[in-house]
Amino acid sequence: GGSTIALIAALGTAVGLVAVVLIRRGWVSAGLYVLIGGFLAAFAAVPLVVKDARLSAVYCSIAVVIAGVTLRRSGVAVVTALALGIAVLGTWYYPPVDPPVGPREIITAAVILIVINLATALLGLWGQRQETRRADAAAQRSADLADRLQRSNAELEARVASRTDELQR
Repeated sequence: GGSTIALIAALGTAVGLVAVVLIRRGWVSAGLYVLIGGFLAAFAAVPLVVKDARLSAVYCSIAVVIAGVTLRRSGVAVVTALALGIAVLGTWYYPPVDPPVGPREIITAAVILIVINLATALLGLWGQRQETRRADAAAQRSADLADRLQRSNAELEARVASRTDELQR
């Protein structure tokens, strides 16, 4: 039990690191799909290995939250469908066995979910701030270019008017 779960956690960490590398290299969508796929694979693997879905259905919400903050609607729909499938099938085929889920397990699951969802929300906010800064910088560059273009047009119109005056004289 414990060593198998540790192996799944180590694989999950490796998948997370691969996702971070992809995202840092600019392949954001690929990194996000690897991260979310890793979460879903882990949530599907645990019940298969330990024959007890226990709280896997609850943990599937993590993938949906991450998708909701980061992916387009179609990606969110796919992730939600997969998470629901894993949650329902895992719990159906591997219902919790004795002892039943206790308060400590529920509290632990809640704390883990809250921390992961908070981290996801903070990363989403950070990403939004980054994009806002980029958009603001692009808007400023655009405004600067428009000003320069107006000045250039005014200079050209003045030259044309001057030349026209000279030719008319």
